[in-house]
Amino acid sequence: MNPRAIAIGLVCLASFVSQGAVAQGVRLPGASGMGGVRLPAPGTEAPAGPRQADFIVAVVNSEPVTNSEVRTRMVRLQRQVARQGGAQPPQELLAREALEQLIQELALVQLARESGIVVDDLAVDQAVQSVARQNEVSADEVYRRLAADGVARDTFRQELRRRLMKQRLREREV
Repeated sequence: MNPRAIAIGLVCLASFVSQGAVAQGVRLPGASGMGGVRLPAPGTEAPAGPRQADFIVAVVNSEPVTNSEVRTRMVRLQRQVARQGGAQPPQELLAREALEQLIQELALVQLARESGIVVDDLAVDQAVQSVARQNEVSADEVYRRLAADGVARDTFRQELRRRLMKQRLREREV
């Protein structure tokens, strides 16, 4: 079967699954309406006391997308909008956009894995060096700046690994 058709099918399935999760009463972060757990807005501190457990908001081919992943992506989207000088969209819209992005990315990464695409640590190290060169700083400085923005070293490396997997998948299809 055509890999492009498989990719499109996975993305459609992922979107369908996420809509099913919403239809089954799973509350998206920032969504209005009755019921569900109210969470503090992204970027604000939670009140002192017991922390709320993370929960699954969507499943893509048996891999979960969690509320914390959606909230982290929402913060990233908010920062992007702020850097571009735009007005902040409503929380519900940000939550839906974040969820859609995560589902699509996870579907593509799964397709890349199924296609045998592997990104080793050396390739990730080279990508870090490339980012450092583009910003005219050292790799350590890249990590320091990311830490100042609240992005852990492992999180950044995992994101680079996923980007490289998606890039290699696209190159393979062309």
